[in-house]
Amino acid sequence: MKFLGEQSGAERQVLKVFAVVLITIFSVLAIYTDTFLLMASVWLRSDTFAHGLLVVPVTVYLLFRARYILVERDPEVKWVLLLPLVFLVVLWLMASIGAVDVIAEFALIAMIPAVLMTIFGYQVFAAIAFPVAYLVFAVPTGEFLIPPLIELTTNGTVFLLQLTGIPVFQDGRFLTTPTGNFNVEEACSGLRYLIGAIAIGVLFAYFFLQSWQKRIVFLGVVIVLTILANVLRAYMIVMIAHLSDMRLAVGVDHFLYGWVLFGVLLAVIFLIGLRYSDSTGELPRPDSLSLKFADKLIIQWRQFAVAAAVCVAVLLAGPLTLRAFPASDLYGTDMISLPVLIGDAGLVADHQRLPWIKVDPDPMERHSEYRGNGARFFVHVLLGSPAVEGRDASSFPSRFGASEFIVIDEYRVNLEVDGETIVVNQLRLRRSGRNILLNYWFVIGDQITANSVVAKSLEVWQILSGGKGRTALVSLAVEESGLDDPKKTLHSISEQAIEAINTCLVGDSPERTNCGGPSLPSGMPESLLEE
Repeated sequence: MKFLGEQSGAERQVLKVFAVVLITIFSVLAIYTDTFLLMASVWLRSDTFAHGLLVVPVTVYLLFRARYILVERDPEVKWVLLLPLVFLVVLWLMASIGAVDVIAEFALIAMIPAVLMTIFGYQVFAAIAFPVAYLVFAVPTGEFLIPPLIELTTNGTVFLLQLTGIPVFQDGRFLTTPTGNFNVEEACSGLRYLIGAIAIGVLFAYFFLQSWQKRIVFLGVVIVLTILANVLRAYMIVMIAHLSDMRLAVGVDHFLYGWVLFGVLLAVIFLIGLRYSDSTGELPRPDSLSLKFADKLIIQWRQFAVAAAVCVAVLLAGPLTLRAFPASDLYGTDMISLPVLIGDAGLVADHQRLPWIKVDPDPMERHSEYRGNGARFFVHVLLGSPAVEGRDASSFPSRFGASEFIVIDEYRVNLEVDGETIVVNQLRLRRSGRNILLNYWFVIGDQITANSVVAKSLEVWQILSGGKGRTALVSLAVEESGLDDPKKTLHSISEQAIEAINTCLVGDSPERTNCGGPSLPSGMPESLLEE
């Protein structure tokens, strides 16, 4: 208030308009505090999405910067835009019920322009469209890019090593040179650099490039250079480790090199952008202000207040409905039943854990061993529920790779079950030269899928439709050593196992005579189960 008192009359009106818009935005975030705090928690714990901490302050600055354009716009209530707002609230509600966090977060961010346009109209929103749109970078998303980025990084690193005469053997994501072994992990994908570079590049293009063609080309250059720089980073790390006999680039300096290279990349990007800049980055301040926005707010304040109140009522409907919605639990009440026989192989033991599975104490999980006709394999089942944190379908694949088991490669395979083609995910995991070949898939009710997005969608549909079917992750694993053709063996076992396991998981199936509850957990005496 003291600051406002020191300003001229016109300047105070400008600042009041800025405050009204800012309060509108933060009111939306306040109503959906839980979703906003969920985003913020990811910013705080994830290096990949730490840039989210700066998005809101940058947005506030961009809004303040555009205040003189904003104050000259003519506000007008647009009631028709309540329909998109209602849709976004319903979308947020469905995503929250199904624990699809990223959809709920995108819905929240989209509510902000919907509310602004409903209350103040298109002209006002056009003046602040970019600052509001920039909030999309607050949503922590992009993990779906990790597998293709890892593949690009791995193949690019191998190409550069071979180009410089370094012999290298590639086994999926695992590289072997004469001096050591290297695994291209998720942190090596370069996702954090790519998202950060795009967020900075978008700001730079907004400030210094006026032509949309230049902006699009510039962002394309930013994406390509960032991906190439990450390949170069991985190559340099392998080369430094190779030339130093594995003394350098294998510890903290591994990450230091990455950030130094990222800093160089940003400098190159800025130099390229400035070379083709067609703007000074400054917004002109008018000599005189029409103050249409402020004047109309004062004259027609009741109309805007009613529009704001209606928007608030629509926004509140989402959290209030969610609280009234009965908590869904797809665990079911029965113990996990698995087939006593899978083909000619019989269930011989239940283990407390399998070393390649990340395990939290959970009664709704089972680790079983089967043997028969010379085959030995392991079945892992985890029942899930959106009502239980960390047990929704989208989080299941992160459980693979515990106890120093690293993922060598991942792909999908087709299985033939009763004349129907079923797609499953296949992983190869390695620890100390021992390879585990593993198929996994999702069971949602009586449906099977390899796609976590499809699994999540089916899970949400079950909740909304009142279905009682179970959500489960099923994996089937063999050790490659001792098998002439591990893939063929696993392929054959999986084709026999899918229908048998699914029959036992579907609680009301009349064909459950082959199903049994868990036996007493055994120890882990076999070499495969040793730590």
